Amino acid sequence: MEALDNGKKDAEQRIIRLEGSHTMLDTIRRDFVELGKRQDELRLAFAEIETDASGRGLAGRLAELEEFSAQTRLRLRTLQEALTTLNRFRRDLVNSQSQLTPLQAPGEGINAAMVELDSRAAQIAATLNELEVSGGEKLGSRIEAFAENKRLAEQRIVQVFEQFERLESIRNDIAKTFANLNSALNKLG
Repeated sequence: MEALDNGKKDAEQRIIRLEGSHTMLDTIRRDFVELGKRQDELRLAFAEIETDASGRGLAGRLAELEEFSAQTRLRLRTLQEALTTLNRFRRDLVNSQSQLTPLQAPGEGINAAMVELDSRAAQIAATLNELEVSGGEKLGSRIEAFAENKRLAEQRIVQVFEQFERLESIRNDIAKTFANLNSALNKLG
């Protein structure tokens, strides 16, 4: 009778352990389902971050921004050189004005020189207008648009880094889950 009673208690303990194992395995199964969902969410998040509305990838957009930045620097350098030239013209015009009084005598050719300077000043003004306005758009508004594009690109880059941080967090969660699973299996085994 005692042997049967001990056998019954042993069987009940095994059943309890089996039920605990079953509960643990069910929890692990739910964890795997949850991890699968997170993995799908990450795939979607990466796809959303890495491509824009027109389907361009992150690398292509960054290359485009780099090209834009290089062109902007070249244009700025050209405008700075133009400003230097214009300042030289300004100094030349001011110098010419100070020397104008003695050269106003008739028959000295001053009128002809004045016509030439007026023509050059008009050319400079036209050149400045061409530099300042292109395609009906002023230089200031184009530079503001470039600055806005740069700001948007920086925001996208920040978002990419945030997504990588999320991935790291999920990876750590998965590692903890597997560690807990191994620990639980080691206790059972």
